[in-house]
Amino acid sequence: LNNRFHQSSERQVFLMNKQLGEVCSKKDEKGRKSVFDRLPKIKSGRWIMVGRLDINTTGLLIFTNDGEYANYLMHPKNNIKRVYRVKIQGILTLQHIQNLKNGVLLFDGVSRFDTVEQIKKTDKNSVIEVSTTSGKNRIVRRLLESQGKTVLRLKRTIYGPFVLD
Repeated sequence: LNNRFHQSSERQVFLMNKQLGEVCSKKDEKGRKSVFDRLPKIKSGRWIMVGRLDINTTGLLIFTNDGEYANYLMHPKNNIKRVYRVKIQGILTLQHIQNLKNGVLLFDGVSRFDTVEQIKKTDKNSVIEVSTTSGKNRIVRRLLESQGKTVLRLKRTIYGPFVLD
């Protein structure tokens, strides 16, 4: 990342593997489990979540007490790469992959994946890995739905320099 963000003794960063069914809000009107319930006590300040994942998505979440650092990680101009492992119904054809990499017009503009890699496929389902620098809401699901594909499982595995083992 940018050199202006050297390691600081004040900055804390916490990585979490979000579980299915957890919400990414501090309080939920429906009483569902929140990722904030699993955070450790913070030494100074408050936890700021870097990006969100919907209730049906698992994987890497980042929390920090440094607002400037959180903003850097989330701001679109910084082109921070996010990688997702996705199980979809059906298979992606070469045409689907080309469409997803070239760009698809969605309601909020043209979006695309930087990479699309088929990891595993059967007659009924496929596992793919996609990357994007877009932080648009539900972008992975929306792009795949634009190609007629249903997402069965979605997991974020990489966000910038952070990797979920």
